Amino acid sequence: MSSQYTMKISRLTVDKLGVKLYDRVSAVIAELISKLSSFGKIAEERLKVIGRLDGMRQREETLEPDLQELIENAPWLIDPEWAPVTANQSLNNLRKSFEIYYHRRTGHEISLSNFNDPTKRPDFVLTSQDGIVQIVEIKKPGHSLKNNEMDRIVSYHDNMRSFLDDPSNEALRRHYGDFRITLVCDEIALTGTALAAYNGYLAAKLTCINWNVFLARTENVHQDFLKEMNRQRSLAVRKESDD
Repeated sequence: MSSQYTMKISRLTVDKLGVKLYDRVSAVIAELISKLSSFGKIAEERLKVIGRLDGMRQREETLEPDLQELIENAPWLIDPEWAPVTANQSLNNLRKSFEIYYHRRTGHEISLSNFNDPTKRPDFVLTSQDGIVQIVEIKKPGHSLKNNEMDRIVSYHDNMRSFLDDPSNEALRRHYGDFRITLVCDEIALTGTALAAYNGYLAAKLTCINWNVFLARTENVHQDFLKEMNRQRSLAVRKESDD
């Protein structure tokens, strides 16, 4: 009698565990489907931005500041892993401090983040990812990089290096220990020392991509993500139906 009773309790326990396990699996699958849908919406929105950028590329009246503003708001266009930087006081401090430092060192004023001020033309996009300062110089499609433009990039490079190494900027250096430069430009028309700088000591810090590669790379990444997301969502739905 006692043995039968014990067996009955064990079976009830197993049944309960089975129900709980089924409920847990269903909950996990539902959560997965929800997350995939959320990620899918992000990818779809990003593809719309890519389409907008492609449209801007094809319009001759598009200005470099328009492209720079889009990159600042959607830095993942440069690298899919980059995220927009919002409400980052340390980055704002770095921008302002570097503007002052650059003017003191070179005698030239630069503007880094005044997209809301139509009277100021930003010189380049300055953002950050994973503790690395990212300088993005984007040229209009079909543009050929000239010596004087390369001289400015060299100046940005040299002054950012000395700025970060300056002992008085130790507090900023705790957040930003290094920097990189990305140049989006279709043609390189450099000669002499400018060409040597492009091919030489800037090589470790400078990445140059043309417009076709720029757009195709980020579009392919997000298209591939959407395809995989849809595949995983279909598998999850099928699994839930089978169970």
